[in-house]
Amino acid sequence: DPAREATGYGRERCARGSALLAKGAPRLRPEGMMRILRDHGDAPDWSPANTQGRTICMHAAQGPRRSQSVGSLVSELKPDRTVHWVTGTSAPCTSLFKPVLFEVGLPYAGPEPNDWYDSQSLWWRHEMTHRAMLSDLPAALEIIQPQRDALEADFVAMIDEAFDQDEPEALHNAVLDCWREASEAEARWASLFTPAAPAGRSSHARSWARLNQVAGLPRT
Repeated sequence: DPAREATGYGRERCARGSALLAKGAPRLRPEGMMRILRDHGDAPDWSPANTQGRTICMHAAQGPRRSQSVGSLVSELKPDRTVHWVTGTSAPCTSLFKPVLFEVGLPYAGPEPNDWYDSQSLWWRHEMTHRAMLSDLPAALEIIQPQRDALEADFVAMIDEAFDQDEPEALHNAVLDCWREASEAEARWASLFTPAAPAGRSSHARSWARLNQVAGLPRT
């Protein structure tokens, strides 16, 4: 029964998320929530092509893993401040969480993405990198994770400092700086991984090749 199977996987993800939240309570900071959204479970041999069930951070594959995380959000809500940390891109494990403040506005990230590749869109530019990393995602994450985590720690510190200054211009500049640094990091990562989908003849590689073709991704 597909419906019952989907419910079971939903409960599996819920249980995993609840356990990780309980482990981080009661002082769970934004960085902790970001780690939870990036969770792939405990399997030592995990990869997008070799997995069972559904993890919190979802990478599409065959069978029960047809879904994918296409955007992630962590909201930091306090009496004196509200910061929304967003990826604006697919797969939180390969993405950078960047700050959004309603009083400052959303930095321009290109045209709104749809189901067709657009090199001007932040989401699609990142998707080229994400899909390239799928060829060996565990190894690729080892390369970018130190930079990713260090940058996000810097972003949190920059926003904290801007709030301490209590000046709208400081917040505006801090948000722009975070998004600019994230864009520069994404450009560096994009140069490290090719092609734009898992290579080979496996069903996982074939399915992604088909998705790339449908979306009109350029061939490398």
